[in-house]
Amino acid sequence: MARYITQLRRGTKEQWQDYERTHPIESKPLDGELVVEFDNGVPRLKIGDGRTPYSELPYMSVDSFILPTPATINLLGGAEYWKEEYDDSNNLIGYTQVVEVKNYTITPNSKVDIQLSPAMLSAFNSKDVSFTAVTDTVDGITTVTVHAVGEMPQNTYENIQVTITEVTAEVQVPNVPEEPDIPTEPDTPDEPDVPVVPDEPEEETASVSGTWYFHEKISDDLEGAVVSFISDGILYDYIHVDLDSEVLMYGDEEVAYDFYNDNWIEEAYRTITFDGVQTVSKEFYDCFVANAVQQTFTFTIAGTTYYADVGMTWEQWVASSYNTGGYIIYTDPYNGIKRLSPKSNTSLSVNCGELGQPIVADNYDLGK
Repeated sequence: MARYITQLRRGTKEQWQDYERTHPIESKPLDGELVVEFDNGVPRLKIGDGRTPYSELPYMSVDSFILPTPATINLLGGAEYWKEEYDDSNNLIGYTQVVEVKNYTITPNSKVDIQLSPAMLSAFNSKDVSFTAVTDTVDGITTVTVHAVGEMPQNTYENIQVTITEVTAEVQVPNVPEEPDIPTEPDTPDEPDVPVVPDEPEEETASVSGTWYFHEKISDDLEGAVVSFISDGILYDYIHVDLDSEVLMYGDEEVAYDFYNDNWIEEAYRTITFDGVQTVSKEFYDCFVANAVQQTFTFTIAGTTYYADVGMTWEQWVASSYNTGGYIIYTDPYNGIKRLSPKSNTSLSVNCGELGQPIVADNYDLGK
């Protein structure tokens, strides 16, 4: 009879810390993955959520977590049910509605992570309005605060199913009583060393930069990455796919793409510009370039063709790999004026205008 053995990822606290430092992406336990830490030979358990680093996850015991619990909320349409939200400058930024979760009460001393179902996202998201939601518990009653951005919702949605994952905030592993001292026997052989978890092979990396444009339809196997980029004027530091909600996330809160309906929440989210040169895993790079194309164009200087990213300034271009002609930003020592010049002959300059302005596709002359 065949035997099948499932082994959990495991190691000492120090080994987990080293792995987290050298492999920040792979060391994050997957959503629902159970991992083990050995503390002086005593196993301590943690369960991942796919987003939180290992060191920030709480320790678990067998009865310390509850499986996702189905719950429902009702949203009522009309101005009498939605409260207007304003920013510090008294500008209207959206609407909120607080609703009670039916048939559900949070256990004391617990935290709650709420994930909207694909049906809820499909019902709420349109080109005119988008929704986010957070939970709270007051006097034993669980509520969901829904934030609407765009037009005030006029429709009533009943029995919208949500998933609440309830996790005990802190679980203390009971102390193991110390064994009484046992007299040492003479010539007792040493205990064999505990096998050390072998180091994993060095991860392959790649570099990515510039402006990219996602395809209209993308695949949901896009690897997550800690990477700095700008989309729709907002700077984000993380991109990943939430398989439970079937969405592509920018950061921890911004829903960019809905895999359930195969559509972008906003057209502007299809364009992202990396903040300088970013180092990513080879897996992320291969999947990313399969779902997006880099936005470049050409221009000429003295008849020679060069490439640049959309929106790139002359200062950025000089520091990039596109600068194959050896151009530099030269400061005239007599008048302090900066100009674009060949490194081999700084008496010449390119008639490109302001160096901080974006490059346009044109034919530029080189002269004195």
